[in-house]
Amino acid sequence: MSKQSQSLFISAVSIPVLVVVALVIPGSFLTGVLVMTGVVLTLFLPGFFLTFILFPEATKLKELGVDVLANKLAIDAIEKIIFSFFLSIALVALCLSIIRQFGAVFSPEIIVGVIIGLNFLTMLGALITKKMK
Repeated sequence: MSKQSQSLFISAVSIPVLVVVALVIPGSFLTGVLVMTGVVLTLFLPGFFLTFILFPEATKLKELGVDVLANKLAIDAIEKIIFSFFLSIALVALCLSIIRQFGAVFSPEIIVGVIIGLNFLTMLGALITKKMK
């Protein structure tokens, strides 16, 4: 299993685990877990899954015969983390502004639904892209 597929698997498994832990544990610890889960779901995961879609692995590029550009097109872990934060902020802002253009009134339920839907769609896209490669 490659590093990219390992990190994709860990991300896909950790989301439900964090949600279950947040729902099971009572008290003030629950608030901290909910805040951390919200930060990860909003500011990291949509962009992280999008980096799997947009930036291929260097080994996959070499298999396709693009040896010269393989090291320039592939990104390392630090670049992936930085891109994840910026892409997540951009994606969430873009989706919320598009929904606002359709006349939706923002409420916490709508914002949470958009973020969960965005996470689901980007994770699904990353898994489909991984299977196609």
